[in-house]
Amino acid sequence: LPEKEKMSPPRYLELPRAEQPRLICDGVRCALLAGEALSAAALEGDTLAAHFTMEPNSRLHQLIPEGHNAFVYIIDGEGNFAGEEADK
Repeated sequence: LPEKEKMSPPRYLELPRAEQPRLICDGVRCALLAGEALSAAALEGDTLAAHFTMEPNSRLHQLIPEGHNAFVYIIDGEGNFAGEEADK
């Protein structure tokens, strides 16, 4: 949150599965909860929340804004993140 909003009351937003954008592009499936991915957008804000499922040998180039963090969990296979190799 921006500094001016740090002490604001907590909020919760229900986003039912039926309302989540579901995208498929070149072997990458995406359930988009917030932010922008695969040329689509969901819920305005400064956060990206997406669940990507990738077919073998598919590629995804998802930009992460400078100063932001990313969490990636590899169930099977390997990935390259900013030049760093990772596997399960």
